[in-house]
Amino acid sequence: MTKTKRYLFPVPGCLVIMLSLLSSVAQSQEKDPSQQEQAAEKALSAQDLLDKAFELKLAARSGQDFAKVVQLCDQALKKGLDKENGKFAEQLLTSTIYQYVSGICKPILGDRPDPSWRQRRAVAMPLLTKLLAVDESHGDALILTARLQILPGGDTKQATQLLDRAIVVVKEDDKKLSEAVFLRASLEQDPARKLAQLDRAIKLDAANTDAWQARALFQLRKGKFEQAAQDLEKLLEKEDDNYLAILALAEAMANLKKPDKALELAGRAIKLNPEVPQAYELRARIHVLNNEMKQALADVNESIRLQPGSVTSLLLRARLLQAQEKLGEALKDVETALKIRPGMTSALFLKSTIHEGQRDFVRAADSMQEIVKRDPENEQAQLMLGMYYSMASRVKKALDQFDQILEKNDANTAAFYWRADTRLNVGDHKGARQDYENVLERSPQHEATLNNLAWLLATSPENELRDGKRAVKLAVQAGELSKYKKPHILSTMAAAYAESGDYSKAVEWSTKAVKMGREDLQGQLEAELKSYQEKKPWREKKELPEEKNSKASKAR
Repeated sequence: MTKTKRYLFPVPGCLVIMLSLLSSVAQSQEKDPSQQEQAAEKALSAQDLLDKAFELKLAARSGQDFAKVVQLCDQALKKGLDKENGKFAEQLLTSTIYQYVSGICKPILGDRPDPSWRQRRAVAMPLLTKLLAVDESHGDALILTARLQILPGGDTKQATQLLDRAIVVVKEDDKKLSEAVFLRASLEQDPARKLAQLDRAIKLDAANTDAWQARALFQLRKGKFEQAAQDLEKLLEKEDDNYLAILALAEAMANLKKPDKALELAGRAIKLNPEVPQAYELRARIHVLNNEMKQALADVNESIRLQPGSVTSLLLRARLLQAQEKLGEALKDVETALKIRPGMTSALFLKSTIHEGQRDFVRAADSMQEIVKRDPENEQAQLMLGMYYSMASRVKKALDQFDQILEKNDANTAAFYWRADTRLNVGDHKGARQDYENVLERSPQHEATLNNLAWLLATSPENELRDGKRAVKLAVQAGELSKYKKPHILSTMAAAYAESGDYSKAVEWSTKAVKMGREDLQGQLEAELKSYQEKKPWREKKELPEEKNSKASKAR
């Protein structure tokens, strides 16, 4: 296949040529260096000027040559030509401009645009404007101008209008129409229309790899991984070295629970281009799916080495370090990410959970408060803020937070649960009971609520609130759900049996709780067992926010 010969020049030279061309078209007052040549041209007829332009076009080798062809055509048109020759002059003028401009623009419209794309666009746009002023239905010029407007800093509204015109103009040429429809899809905001346009572009020209890739990436973002994989596999049949398509297919395979294939593809992309940080980050994520944390950390470290400011890689490494309980190192990565992207919600969420792991609930609440300030409608953040306030013994703030959530959404069982938990920890047993009841109305199998309400009904010093029979029923439900493997639930069962008067069962379950319980809970569990051995029920009521070792805390 022969390649079209192109004449490219350094951008500063292009600027000079552009000014020369535009000044000649605008009949600049500046004098041509060759006064004799200029005088001779003025004496030529319109037809002679056109003939000279045509001859020069055949031999044109430089930007100056192209500029001269345009100047001669413009002079011929101004002097007046018959209809047929006038049309030919316009075609010669527009084809010359387009040939020159397309050569300038080609390096900036590929997968890896030339760094000089801003200067090249600045050169090309006035020339294309001139071309379209002469021939507003020049399909190639409409499409090229739209492409330049789609680049950063361009006018996407004008690009849309140009493409809408181009789609009409090139409707008989499937290949050009496919390109125009594909570009129009890139500007479409409505997902259904975007997909329909990409489908049409591919149907018009099955060789339009840009459209195949765009549709695959669209399907990938929409979670349609099977469809994305099919498109990407077809694309790679045409372009087996398209590393972006390889990476996208790796991501699709990972989401289709095919990690081995995903790892193979990610490795293939890295082999093709070992300097692309996104490839290492993707492979790190696939390693996480395989629970290969050491390999994941190695890949994300390489991603950060290649691109130190990658927020997504920093946050991924922070999560990996958090999982290894290297909370200080994880926090450093999150802080670095927040310096790059201040106020980033996912980073603030992660920062809160790291502080939670450090048992620093005050700082955890402070980070979550930033999210709530930025997004007051984020109910999940509001709930977590209330939870952190509760764990930090900021009881009033915690209760106020849960109240606000429930005023807007009384179906939020988590807010009811946490408000009940907070009330229980500060001795408001009546309020806690009502909130727990609200949770069970909406979620009858909520294990923690079954346990905590049973504990309250069995151990509250408030006689009117205790109900041993119901406490046993709820505690046994919680035991069944937990398969009797959680010591704090066994402790609750013991307390419920004691309240109902069955001290033999109370001692049985309390003994099991002591055997299974954590070392830091042994003191309370042994005290409970001793009470049941003495045939005394257990009573508990927390009065101060600072006293947080309640049964509710153990349930969490």
